[in-house]
Amino acid sequence: MKILIVAYTTRNYLGGAESYLNYLEKGLKKRGVSVESIYLDDTVSPICWKTTKFYALIRSFGIYDRYCVFAVKSFMKHLERAVRKKIEEFKPDLIHAQDVSSAAAVSFLAKKNNIPLIMTDHGILKPEGNLYQRLILENEKIAMENVKKVICVAEHMKKALNQKHPTVPTTVIYNSIDVEEFIKRGEREENVFSKKPYILIVARLISYKGVDVAIYAFCEVIKEFSNYHLVIVGHGPLYRKLKELAKSLGVKDYVHFLGGVKREKIPVFYKEADIIWIPSKSDGKTTEPCPIVSFEAMVFSKPIVATNEGGPGEVYKKGGAILVSPGDWQGLADATIELIKNLELRKKISQEAGKIVRENYNINKWLDKMINLYQEILIQKNKND
Repeated sequence: MKILIVAYTTRNYLGGAESYLNYLEKGLKKRGVSVESIYLDDTVSPICWKTTKFYALIRSFGIYDRYCVFAVKSFMKHLERAVRKKIEEFKPDLIHAQDVSSAAAVSFLAKKNNIPLIMTDHGILKPEGNLYQRLILENEKIAMENVKKVICVAEHMKKALNQKHPTVPTTVIYNSIDVEEFIKRGEREENVFSKKPYILIVARLISYKGVDVAIYAFCEVIKEFSNYHLVIVGHGPLYRKLKELAKSLGVKDYVHFLGGVKREKIPVFYKEADIIWIPSKSDGKTTEPCPIVSFEAMVFSKPIVATNEGGPGEVYKKGGAILVSPGDWQGLADATIELIKNLELRKKISQEAGKIVRENYNINKWLDKMINLYQEILIQKNKND
């Protein structure tokens, strides 16, 4: 069985989808599956990458909405050319796209070569700008017309997709994590942050991650526990705005923005954290899909406070975290203060977390589900041929 993974992202990007791809490719290879992958940065040279973005900027007259459209269309063409070449060389049995843009880019090639195309929905992008929105919707339409099945990483995503595209076959396979590998990395790396104790957030700095809510909550926490710090690992467009918020609330010396941290260095932050927060909230456009951090947070059996919405609400519904309402900074603060005070509660939540991730989100079970799905799609193809 030969699987070609195609993604509209770059190999060095530090996000949940990229962690998913890393686990998937490495895991399949360990199982003896022949796997090749194509990311955007595999399709062009660094000079061509810069040139493509430069021409998109010139053609758009500096208008961001138009720039996004030109850039995405150009990179989709690069992706299509790379996949065409890979199909000739590798001759995949199945193509596994990771988003609507990569699925749309390769749909024609998959159909022409009679190769089944499936897609994982990591959370369909809802971009700003009318033209950009229109392009993503067009890509989504093309993708949904051509995929044999969509893998949703949470039940709420499957429900939303079924409402929008009722004829598209879907299945839910929750994300997973390689617990042993994650622990090894946590033991191997040294923590660059030395102040203890700290509450940890690992998230991209965008609105639906709720980091603003967390900063307000933290102001309440340090009123009772002035020795605590808040460590935020991640980057994103709200970086400056969130730093200004911490400054305006008088907690800038206790809230630490560490920016993007290399994937292999992240586990040690979880290992040495006192409490972990996942403060996601809906921003009116996006509900938290099913972040990898939900599983990373449980590996070292740390107490977790998360919002009862989207993926985290599903992952922790049977325990492993205290759930609070999204956007409720007072609830987040109260739950955290209770955890700090109540050692028995901390122990209970921590033990639940460690048990749940090992029993329910084991990477081997996840790989079994993926391989079974690939085989199911290929068996169906052979019946139809």
